[in-house]
Amino acid sequence: MLNVGINHSLTRPVNRKFYKYLNMENCLKTLSNGTLWYSRPEKFNDPFDCYPYFPSQGKQKLFKRFKSIYKLEQKASNKLLQRNFNLMSQTGVGGITHRLVSNNLTVTCFSLDHLSAPMWAHYADEHQGFAIEFEYTSEMIARISKTENPIIIVPFDVNYTDMRPALYDKDGNMNGLNIALSKSKQWAYEQEVRALSNREGIHEFSRFQITKVFAGVRAGKENKAKIRGAIADMNKEINSRCKFIELGMAFDSYKFVELN
Repeated sequence: MLNVGINHSLTRPVNRKFYKYLNMENCLKTLSNGTLWYSRPEKFNDPFDCYPYFPSQGKQKLFKRFKSIYKLEQKASNKLLQRNFNLMSQTGVGGITHRLVSNNLTVTCFSLDHLSAPMWAHYADEHQGFAIEFEYTSEMIARISKTENPIIIVPFDVNYTDMRPALYDKDGNMNGLNIALSKSKQWAYEQEVRALSNREGIHEFSRFQITKVFAGVRAGKENKAKIRGAIADMNKEINSRCKFIELGMAFDSYKFVELN
């Protein structure tokens, strides 16, 4: 989780809305507790996610840099170090590099589209769940920075590409965020943005970022009533103005429409 003290210009643009698809239980937790779960990449449904490759150009420069920084030659022979380094460059499920990335990175995922039928089906309990709208704006950042819990969700754009991200450039310099924010074009329909951390588990955030909750077209009356109640409690507790909106099916197209 990122605090408001960071450089928010890392994301683009600064004024945007993004959405979290959830089942009813997790939606209630998010509204009531102001928390989200961050997962390690090795647990994602895409085995390629956050899994960089080792390009041949720059590989030996990176190897030499590692040996120098961590004084590896004092701990093992050069032959053993080279062999282990070569093992790291191997790809496949359960690869060493993927585990190393996963041990130092956690992610929670959002979408820029709250009306995506596949997203409702895959991530919101087959349209029985809900989608929470979050705002990331200059005004919101200023408001949250004055509160007792100035923790804000910062959305980073995912880049969709045909090529896996390289772990380093031709000079052996690590590529950093590019590893966490690259996915196959096959996933482009998700229009994903991500918030990043280095700790798996529950993370708090300021609920002032929550502005709307959308109910799926198959959400039951009882569950909708529970979410309405949680929104009312949150609005009263923190003096926010979150709205509840039901979705319906368009009469003559494969689109969802807002009913209120």
